[in-house]
Amino acid sequence: MGYTHYWDRKEKLDPNLFGQASKDCQKVCNNSQVEIQFEYNEPNPPVFTRDSVRFNGIGSDGHETFAVARHYKHSYPQKDEQGRLFTFCKTACKPYDRLVTACLVIFKHHFGDAISISSDGEMSDWKDGMKECQDVLGYGNDFTLDK
Repeated sequence: MGYTHYWDRKEKLDPNLFGQASKDCQKVCNNSQVEIQFEYNEPNPPVFTRDSVRFNGIGSDGHETFAVARHYKHSYPQKDEQGRLFTFCKTACKPYDRLVTACLVIFKHHFGDAISISSDGEMSDWKDGMKECQDVLGYGNDFTLDK
């Protein structure tokens, strides 16, 4: 299946919190040495808005697009026991993985129990993303995976 990060989240996320999380994601991504764009083969800029965060690595350094929308729409929603919807991003451990993990740390920071995060990786695989958050935003070192 490939190296993947998973998260369960509420269908609709608070617009103010989402806007703050999106701004934090943009700050971390802008301060990183990792290059990202809209899609691995589409050189438009990544998206950081009040309603969406979306990016991928570039060319062979990209894999699946990391995308989080404030209002999650899915044809076949799979809900967990708290009514949260399941989603994921396969990064194949490509360089942009550190920004995917950083953004998931950010979303967990802002949304707490409204989002549950798990991964094929161990906590040691998240240290670079956590460090990116800590260095730029002043939080991230206390992050732990939910599952």
